[in-house]
Amino acid sequence: MAYLVFSRHSIIQNLKKKIDIYGPIGTKKFFEYMFRAFVFENTIDYEIHEIKKELLFETPDFFVYAHPLDHGIDTFGFRIVEKDKRRIKLNYIKKLGIPEGPLLGDLQNNKTIVWNKKKILPKDATYIVSGKVVAIINDTLLCDNCNKLAQDADLLICESAYSKEHEEKAREYKHLTSEQAAFLASRNSVKKLVLTHFSQRYKTVENLCDEAKIIFKETTCAYDLMKLSI
Repeated sequence: MAYLVFSRHSIIQNLKKKIDIYGPIGTKKFFEYMFRAFVFENTIDYEIHEIKKELLFETPDFFVYAHPLDHGIDTFGFRIVEKDKRRIKLNYIKKLGIPEGPLLGDLQNNKTIVWNKKKILPKDATYIVSGKVVAIINDTLLCDNCNKLAQDADLLICESAYSKEHEEKAREYKHLTSEQAAFLASRNSVKKLVLTHFSQRYKTVENLCDEAKIIFKETTCAYDLMKLSI
């Protein structure tokens, strides 16, 4: 069962902030039973949301989507899409002599401004920077939604439980191999692939990473506390 834990603040730095937890229908009951089973003081403010539609939520900066995957229990993959941003053409603005301040803010908000009795259009004074896309694919067999999640992602974080020599085992337990993850990234124009969720049968994950790199060069294997930039 896959969950998305989201906070508009840093969870590590401040656990007093509210945490939103997204999971399949039944998640509220699952957490209720878990809290009954263990005695502890819950000091974290949280809210549980059960996934009923593709668009989970939208913020001023990005969208978060969820798509069901093919596993033995309800599992979702997630796609985080940053919104496009409008940037100022600094040379153009400098040439016109427009100072920093509200006027530039209006241009970034796609509003026409007036400077020295002349209309300045956003299309002339700004340019668009496309938002980044991060896809997260959890426990699953290959399915159509894997492609939907991965399409044109700047970063794909994908399960890779088994090596290609254990493909039958992967199929039996409804997981992906490192080779399958690499093919998924390659055919969907992914820029960077990070493999994760490895079977404990492997003492190291070097072989899985090497297998994937044969097909998709921009591959790396995840490790605890890993930091990524895109």
